[in-house]
Amino acid sequence: MSRVFLAEERELGRKVVIKLLAPDLAEGLSADRFAREMRLAATLQQANIVTLLRAGTSPLPYYTMPFVEGQSLRARLDQTGKLPEPEVVNILRDVARALTYAHAHGVIHRDIKPDNVLLSGGTAVVTDFGIAKAIEVARTSDTPGVSGGALTRTGMSIGTPAYMAPEQVASDGGADQRTDIYSFGCLAYELLSGQTPFHGRTPQGMIAAHVVEAPPTLRGVGAALSSLVMRCLAKDPAQRPQSAVELLASLESLGSPAARARPAMSFRNIGIAAIVIVSSALLVRSYLTSRGDAPITLGNTTQVTSTPELEVDVSISPDGRFVAYGAVLDGVLRVMTKPTAAQEGERATVIAASLPGAQRWPRWSPDGQKIVFASDTRVYEVPALGGAARLLFDAGVDLIRPNPTPAYSPNGKSILFNTAEGIKTVDIAGGSPRMLVAGPELHSAEWSPDGTRIAYVAGNRQAVNATGTFAPSAVFVTRVDHVAPVRISDVTHANISPAWLSNDALLFISSAGGTRDIYRARIEPEGQVRGAPVRLTTGLEPFSISYSARTHRLAYSVLRSRFNIWGGPLRASGETPIGDLREITTGNQRVEGIALSPDGKTLAFDSNRYGNADIFTMPATGGEPTQITRDSTDEFQPEFSRDGRHLAFYSLKNGTRDVYMMDADGRNVEAVTNLPTEERAAAPSSDGTQVIYLSGGKGTTSQNVFISRREPSGRWSPGRQLTTKGALFPRWSPDDKYISYSRAGETMVISLADGSERVVAKRGVDGSISFFAQWAPDASALFVARIHLGAGDWTYWRVPLDGGAERLLLRTGTRKGRSANATFATNGQMIYVTLGGDEGDVWVVNLKTP
Repeated sequence: MSRVFLAEERELGRKVVIKLLAPDLAEGLSADRFAREMRLAATLQQANIVTLLRAGTSPLPYYTMPFVEGQSLRARLDQTGKLPEPEVVNILRDVARALTYAHAHGVIHRDIKPDNVLLSGGTAVVTDFGIAKAIEVARTSDTPGVSGGALTRTGMSIGTPAYMAPEQVASDGGADQRTDIYSFGCLAYELLSGQTPFHGRTPQGMIAAHVVEAPPTLRGVGAALSSLVMRCLAKDPAQRPQSAVELLASLESLGSPAARARPAMSFRNIGIAAIVIVSSALLVRSYLTSRGDAPITLGNTTQVTSTPELEVDVSISPDGRFVAYGAVLDGVLRVMTKPTAAQEGERATVIAASLPGAQRWPRWSPDGQKIVFASDTRVYEVPALGGAARLLFDAGVDLIRPNPTPAYSPNGKSILFNTAEGIKTVDIAGGSPRMLVAGPELHSAEWSPDGTRIAYVAGNRQAVNATGTFAPSAVFVTRVDHVAPVRISDVTHANISPAWLSNDALLFISSAGGTRDIYRARIEPEGQVRGAPVRLTTGLEPFSISYSARTHRLAYSVLRSRFNIWGGPLRASGETPIGDLREITTGNQRVEGIALSPDGKTLAFDSNRYGNADIFTMPATGGEPTQITRDSTDEFQPEFSRDGRHLAFYSLKNGTRDVYMMDADGRNVEAVTNLPTEERAAAPSSDGTQVIYLSGGKGTTSQNVFISRREPSGRWSPGRQLTTKGALFPRWSPDDKYISYSRAGETMVISLADGSERVVAKRGVDGSISFFAQWAPDASALFVARIHLGAGDWTYWRVPLDGGAERLLLRTGTRKGRSANATFATNGQMIYVTLGGDEGDVWVVNLKTP
């Protein structure tokens, strides 16, 4: 909802926080109404309220507040989970005092939650009073494209799903001080139990539950406090405490204040509320407007699948009556179909149960009679409701085993698909494939309804090979009669899953707003985008989308990931059971790259725990992570130098992947490469004066190993190419004389002295391939990660360089989930891997446009 800056006020020399509203939210705000409401908010002067200093609307609506030395209550919960009851009572009293004062001055907060409560100097203070109301009032009937009055009349509610009162969800204009009391109850519930009343549900599920479900009873909490919290959570406002004064009196009656226990303060300001788009059939319609274009109406939403397993790659049938999707069945992804309406039956059909390999990316034929899908690199066609599958072609294997992402042409006579070289099409009846768009890492192509253009994704091809990989990528559109690709999205966020709404409008998923959401772009006849893409949802977290133009129904899959670092000691001989590992990091996040410092005391890793991916460090034995990169772009795959003083990583600060170096504490960040090609998988030499990395090079479609050196001037030299036949994950030997890497499923070693290469670890006889290797500290062996393509299980091996017998160290199996990424970290005594799981469900929503 806003970008948050820490600044210094020149006149007084004090630190202030500046919050700048997002452009799509700021568009159409009435400056006069916004200023009037902010003046009201600025009148609040009370010890438990963070005061408003200044506000304005140029260049975008903004406001400033004092910088509070402290810690957000959200950060406190992330550290400790639920809090002791005496401490909770103290915090709740402070928040109630803030509400009592604000309500007496006619200001309702509308977004009470841990993120908006700060702990400072033994006191809880509440931030962002009056902001939600100011935005709502400022978006009145003279806002372009919005009719019928204020923001609530458009079917949009300001708030956060986990804390929204039923009347706030329904946007009925009846929100009053009792709305804050309901949110206060949600906050109190979370402080006492460690989770919100309807924890673990999708945003839509939370919204519906606030309206119709009673929260679970609090356990292990004093009867008087538990009763008060449950009264605050009453669906009927008349059954809640009727004022903050009454609420505060009830809290004061619980006993004398206990000593407040406060941790060491480190401020993290989460920012203000999300705008929640309400689309539940139980609630209201949401009208989302695209700068004067016809608004899209999101109607009834239906959850089609609800199993605890993974369902992804959704595709809706042309008649809107069925969805096809990939679902985990007995540990393997299988393509399934299911009716979209409950009255048509709940049975899901596996359409090609006997085929080997992981099945992904189903797409319906234009007549709805057949489905095309990928099984590893092979593309099959099968009757829509099950039958004999027919192999159409094999797209071929490349370094990262691409999903061909097949799709029918509008006439159903040809298939669009991707290979390592680009996007191709081939006639179903037979013949040679024809290249449409050349380039590396292109995927997810879809024909426009009239067949004149295609939309596709460039970058992060792993997004369609493995679920939950959300590195940056971009959506492009091009005509097929004269290829001139036009970029539709930005290039610094995850932009995936294009779906044509019509010949002149494209839907796609983007993380540009912080969370993954659905955006609409208007397309000119020649392919140019008309205006900026407009976000249609907030906080939805979709993974794939599909649209039926005939029935105006949108299907989407929602993906939730929880992959953390697990680690433990390796056994001196034999295999280490997966049960010996313990969870080192916790929480909802996705960790992809791990590095272990040479002394074995520190882990460095990437994580999306705060939105985009950043680099963190933490003690290898566990503890609180320290965030060492903080910009709005993604940083991945940190790797220590042998002396432990430096970290190499790659980032998209300049629009393409580039390699960077920094001190191990995050200082002195410098670019090693700044090229139009893609560089990644960096590793520094022992002293940090050389860096190896992967790059596309000139005129190649595969990645190869390059090396750059720090010159006497301090600059980094241009990369020198070391390999020519492709490579993955290069790593230095301890003496900097050799480099290991993976190629075509084997682990290789190249000598820097003479350029000679040799195979160290071959493909497994069980079909497994080598992906990543780490050197033993004494250079006597490589530790190699292998994946079995059919089952998806990872195994980790010690491979002696003298040709001795390999030893299995660890296998992930399915007890604690599967490894999230090829990378792991070990020094031969300890091992650290990423384990966890993805969960996803399929939903369908009706769309309407005038």
